[in-house]
Amino acid sequence: MGTVIKKTMSDEVLDKTMHLFWEKGYFNTSVDELIEVTGFNRRAIYKYFGGKRDLFLAMLKRYRRDMTPGFTAPLNHASHGLQAIEEFFNQFIHLDKSTMPRGCFLIATASESPSHDEEINEFVRRFSNELSELFQHCLTSAINNSQLATSTNIKSVADFLVVNVFGLMTLHRTRSSNKTIEHHISIVTQFLKTLR
Repeated sequence: MGTVIKKTMSDEVLDKTMHLFWEKGYFNTSVDELIEVTGFNRRAIYKYFGGKRDLFLAMLKRYRRDMTPGFTAPLNHASHGLQAIEEFFNQFIHLDKSTMPRGCFLIATASESPSHDEEINEFVRRFSNELSELFQHCLTSAINNSQLATSTNIKSVADFLVVNVFGLMTLHRTRSSNKTIEHHISIVTQFLKTLR
């Protein structure tokens, strides 16, 4: 995030700006709404923040830095193998709606991604790749711990799990019932068991 944004906007305003983009998306967020949330006029938004697009990218980076480490934390225990993956998915059954009211900001942006510029597309792709790598570390440990067959194609399974995370976050964004989310996670868990 640019130093101008850090110096000019309080954490409270930054959070409100991030949540506005997160809830409405880039294209449905108007400059007038940004003026209301930030307290800056149109000219100041372009002068200090580079405009709506740069402010949006800064909020994506803020989300990536401040929010995603919390929900990817279970995958940092790669030595736990499949248990780490199951703990990661199980957290979404009782996701705190006040903390993540609209699923994942990055995943929501991915659904708009073809309409964004390449820098935003690449930022979202990097997040997806990093998530896949976290799964791959856990799956490698699972093979080493004899939890998975040695013939398991780790990259394919990791990519499959990433797709399921994107699906789960989309379900959260559309406020699907906990029961629907539980069913989804149950199928993912059953799939992992078939690989043992």
